[in-house]
Amino acid sequence: MYKNIDEKLQFTNRIKAVEAGVRLRLRPSYDPREGTLIDPIPTDGRNPFADVFEEMPDAPYVIVLAHAIVRSWLDTPCVIYPYEAVVGITRPTYAIMEHFHWGVEPYYWEITEERGYDVKKESDRVSALSKRLAPVPYLDPYFEELVRSDPETMALVDEKRYQEIEKAHMYGAGGYQGHTLPNYVTLLTNGLDGMLEIIDKYAAINAKDQETADFYEANRIIARGMIAHLEKYAAYAKELAEKEPNPLQKRYYQEIAENCAYVAHNKPKTLYQAVQLAWILSLWDWVDCIGRIDQFFLPFYEYSKEHGDVISVEESVTSFMFKIWECGSHNSTLGGCHPEDGTDATNELSYLFLQVLRNIHDSHPRMVVRVAEDTPKELTDLMIKIWSEGMCDPTVVSDTTVIPGLLNYGVTLEDARNYATLGCQEIEIPGKCNTGCEDGSFNLAKVFEIAMLGGKSPANPEYQLGPVTKTFVECETFEEFYENFKTQLRYFTEIHLFLCRKGQECRAANHAKLLKGLFTDGCLEKGIPHDAGGPIYGYGVVETAGLAATADSMMAIKKLVFDEKRISKEALVAMLKANFEGYERERQMLLNGVPKFGNDNAEVDALAVDILDF
Repeated sequence: MYKNIDEKLQFTNRIKAVEAGVRLRLRPSYDPREGTLIDPIPTDGRNPFADVFEEMPDAPYVIVLAHAIVRSWLDTPCVIYPYEAVVGITRPTYAIMEHFHWGVEPYYWEITEERGYDVKKESDRVSALSKRLAPVPYLDPYFEELVRSDPETMALVDEKRYQEIEKAHMYGAGGYQGHTLPNYVTLLTNGLDGMLEIIDKYAAINAKDQETADFYEANRIIARGMIAHLEKYAAYAKELAEKEPNPLQKRYYQEIAENCAYVAHNKPKTLYQAVQLAWILSLWDWVDCIGRIDQFFLPFYEYSKEHGDVISVEESVTSFMFKIWECGSHNSTLGGCHPEDGTDATNELSYLFLQVLRNIHDSHPRMVVRVAEDTPKELTDLMIKIWSEGMCDPTVVSDTTVIPGLLNYGVTLEDARNYATLGCQEIEIPGKCNTGCEDGSFNLAKVFEIAMLGGKSPANPEYQLGPVTKTFVECETFEEFYENFKTQLRYFTEIHLFLCRKGQECRAANHAKLLKGLFTDGCLEKGIPHDAGGPIYGYGVVETAGLAATADSMMAIKKLVFDEKRISKEALVAMLKANFEGYERERQMLLNGVPKFGNDNAEVDALAVDILDF
């Protein structure tokens, strides 16, 4: 019934009331919708991270961090909005918070009188704790502090060279990184009490030293904190029920209390129980990326359809979707294939989630559908209908491209079939990876520009930024220029990857993904934190930009300058300096007279592949 493209899914009166409340609370359309610093309640001067770090000055860092994360959630007052069934709000933006990209960070700009702080007192307090907040000092995305202080880094790239690299806008190395998919299946299969048993099991095997023992204890603290969070909501809902005069709302509060109390300790059976437990993990994970929701919720959906539930399956799914809609979830994945045999995995939930997305009709929640040759026509028809109504989502990812690509990286066939998308459409194996958002971004086109200048800095032509090679004008053949480009590419790639590795070391030391590691296969089994090599698949990711522009530029030079000699080297350099002002004829020749990447031209496509392979 969810396949119907002619009529939209009809929400129940309860869900319509919840939707009305969400729309009133949504951030304005001109504000960024991604990210969960939405401040549903005021801070009222609270700073739970500072409290914990002051109270535990001598405790191991990872233990203090775990307690601080838990305190930040338990110090956040409970909020249950009228009519809603799934509960839990994001934290307000405290003056210090953890995040999965670097670890603990001070948010100095949030220390204001409006937020209830004595500005000078709280700023001084946070500054005094700054060295304690992370074992490796917080590094900004440009690594200036690292370049100045680390001998290994200074041996490869001194401060002046790094500053010039930054001026050239070549790359951000070691920059923002962190999106990974926790294993929701692990949580829903075992429950939180079951997670404590798993921690104890592997601690007994691996905790042979104090550092490892502390790591396992930190995971226990996190799991117990999530239990306490659910228990707190259960108690609050019960208290509201006792005071509520409206019989219907009273019943809702009672159902919430019973649901939260149950999943605080027990693994879920029904869909309502599953979505509440999954939402708590999503909250603690910054409402980041959620993975294959139509797959891991399916057993609970089928149970509730067969045995009944406290609320309908449509209300459970919609309640979950409304939560991630309000809070800015980065991504969820639908469709695809079964990991075991590769057959199509589309199910009723795939259609139901899309129908809810269709009703919401907003830029969020972000949603992706995996497609292949055997994707049901009804699913593609529903997607096309949603697009025709003005939606940009769902986006589409092809199994026929992604799965073979993952196999080339050594991912097992079953895991490759189980991939999901996250962040800005990165590919990851749910609950098994540390391959999320980029360790850095690398601009191939900028390397091309530097090669044109013989290794000189585009921002400072007097400075030799890369190796000394012939300038473009000095090269006598295309092959000579192309080899010079490869020399520059090799040099800057080495620096870039070195700095990306330094970023991973920083995140590992700061236990940036402590929560994610609890729900990532390999971390508990090995006793190794997430960024230190715990996950099954741990290779990094570099976002390479400018490939098409570089390949097109190379082909233009080869064809028009060296092969056909229709433009001289000196003339091309003059055109570039003038940004083609006064050279419209030549600009049109370059635009339309040369094969372009992606237009099924074997020569330029082969050139692009060669650049990447190099």
